[in-house]
Amino acid sequence: MAPPADDDPALQGRTGRPVPTLKLFCGFLAWLAAQFLALLMTGAGHGWGTPFLVSLPLSVLYPLLVLRASRAPPGGGIRLELGVAAVALFLDYILWTSILDDEAVFFSRMWKIDSGLVAAWLILWAGWHALLLLAFRRNRSGLA
Repeated sequence: MAPPADDDPALQGRTGRPVPTLKLFCGFLAWLAAQFLALLMTGAGHGWGTPFLVSLPLSVLYPLLVLRASRAPPGGGIRLELGVAAVALFLDYILWTSILDDEAVFFSRMWKIDSGLVAAWLILWAGWHALLLLAFRRNRSGLA
């Protein structure tokens, strides 16, 4: 049996364009990697736990931002990006409060134990911020 063609209605979204399953999958994999690294940093409850909590929303944000950064929406506009930016500010506040105050000892300990693990997670954390900036740039046609 031959694979379905791109013009197969079963593979098209509401706009008639093919559903970008590979992009969604890549976004999901980025979240999964971030969540796995965050789980490792919790140290069975004796490590730095905030990354695990702030990475949970990335299950939606990473795939969404991969799509928004890679193609302009049919109607344009940046309302979705503005909402995601508000979520980003909130999650960043929680994360930096954790690093600088609440869990500073855990962060310091984790950095000494495995700075590569912490750096890898921070790179994945910064990745969705970069995708948000790309989405803003691509979809800057207004608030339509």
